[in-house]
Amino acid sequence: MDMHQVTNVSRMTMDPGWHLPYHSHATGHELVLVVEGAIETAMEGGTGVATAGMAKLHPRNIPHQESAVGRQGTRIILVSWSERPNCDVLALPRMVEDRSGRLRQVLEWMADLWSRRTPATHQTAQHLFEALMATYSGLDVHEVAPASGPVPTAQEWARSHLGQALDLDDLARKAGMSRFHFARAFRAEVGQAPMLWLRTQRIEEARTLLLCTGLPLKAIAKRVGLSDEFHLSRVFRRVTGQNPTQVRRLQ
Repeated sequence: MDMHQVTNVSRMTMDPGWHLPYHSHATGHELVLVVEGAIETAMEGGTGVATAGMAKLHPRNIPHQESAVGRQGTRIILVSWSERPNCDVLALPRMVEDRSGRLRQVLEWMADLWSRRTPATHQTAQHLFEALMATYSGLDVHEVAPASGPVPTAQEWARSHLGQALDLDDLARKAGMSRFHFARAFRAEVGQAPMLWLRTQRIEEARTLLLCTGLPLKAIAKRVGLSDEFHLSRVFRRVTGQNPTQVRRLQ
């Protein structure tokens, strides 16, 4: 069984000044190659600019915002895919440099096949996707500048303390801000309310443990700061639309 299912491959052009506010992809992942121009992306407490010949990855459920940079238009090729049970997407670099042009070659080929809209060409594009991801994972990583300040500090601390029963006061205290000002600053920088972001972090960690370990649900719930397996199942289903037992069974 294939681990991924490609859902779209397309070429797009953005005018100067184009901006997409904070958003996330609930059903899958997206990879974007910049063909011309540049895009600045803020994601996971860092900011990076992808120029022509660079690619960036947007994992499922990770909020990010994007803006075209410069006075010229920006052209991209993007591929999106739904994730079947897998453990490696979040481990991939968020931005790489395609110095050899191989990533673009594969994406251009996939885009041509996808535009023909036939089952045969779409199936070929599906097969090419495996080569695409192997190419991406082997490219030079472009370091994304970490954002400094109270909000990223609180985020980093929260990720390393998911097993605890954290609340808004805990995060605000770690950031050295009042509850009100922290909540406002967090939403402005991250694009989500702090506790919604924290819930997503818990469920993403739970998904990784479901797919990559044999831990029982009760132990996973404890590791991600949820009271028991029933609480885990309820929140997991609310965030992902799936039952954690079903997710583990599909791998």
